[in-house]
Amino acid sequence: PEVIAYVIDGAGMVAFASGDFETAERMYVEAVSLVKDSSDRRLAVDVKNSLGLLAVERGDYAKARDILAECVAQSRSEGDVHGTARHLESLASAQLGLGDIAGAAASWAEGLSVFRDLNDPWGEIWCLGGLVLAAAAAGDPERALRLAAVVDRMSHEWSLSVHSFRVGQLDQASQQAKAKLGSRKSEGIWSDGQAMSTSGALDYALSQGTSDATAAMDAGPLSRREREVAAMVAQGMT
Repeated sequence: PEVIAYVIDGAGMVAFASGDFETAERMYVEAVSLVKDSSDRRLAVDVKNSLGLLAVERGDYAKARDILAECVAQSRSEGDVHGTARHLESLASAQLGLGDIAGAAASWAEGLSVFRDLNDPWGEIWCLGGLVLAAAAAGDPERALRLAAVVDRMSHEWSLSVHSFRVGQLDQASQQAKAKLGSRKSEGIWSDGQAMSTSGALDYALSQGTSDATAAMDAGPLSRREREVAAMVAQGMT
C-alpha cells in the first residue's frame, strides 16, 4: 500500500501541475486512505500535505490551514525536522491566503532557518520566495524586491525553479514593488539583492526589517562596485 500510495501521490502532482485539480484530488484522497493506518507516518503526512497544497491552489485557505497545521504538528511529534520545514512552508501559503501575514512570515522564516541548517537550497529558495510575498503583503516593497532578486539569483545558480504558480506570484510582487519604488531605486535594490552573498541574503531574510540590508551586504566579500558588476554578470552582461 505504501508503494502504491507513493506512486499515486506522484501522479497526483502531475495532474496538479497540469491544472487538472479534480483528478489530483481523487489521487490524493486515495493515497491518504491507503496510508492512514500505515506505520510509515512520514509518508502519510507527506500525502496529506499534497492535499493541503491543492486546497491552497483552489483558494480554500481555511481547509488548507487545518490540513497543513496537522501536518506540521505530526512532523514535529515524529521528530522529522526536514518534514516539519517543508510542511511549514506549505502552511505559510494558507496563512497568507487567510490574511495572517505575520503568521505566514513566521512559518516561512522558521522553515528557512531549518533549510539553512540542512544546507537545502531548494527549501531555501521556496521559503525566500514566500518571504517576498509576505513582505509585499505587509507593504514593504523594498524588502520584497530585494528578496525577489535573491530568489532569482539562487534559482539560476542552482538551476532550480519553484512551481509556475509561485513564479507568477513573485513576478507580480516584483512588478508592484517596482511601480511603488520607481525605476531608478528599483534597479539599485535589485542589483543589491542579486549581488548579496547567500549567507548575507539568508541573514537579511531572517532579520526583522530593511535596516539590516546594508549590514548583510557589507558582511559579504565584495565591495559595492564589485556587487554591481556581479549583478550585471548575473543578468548576462559582459
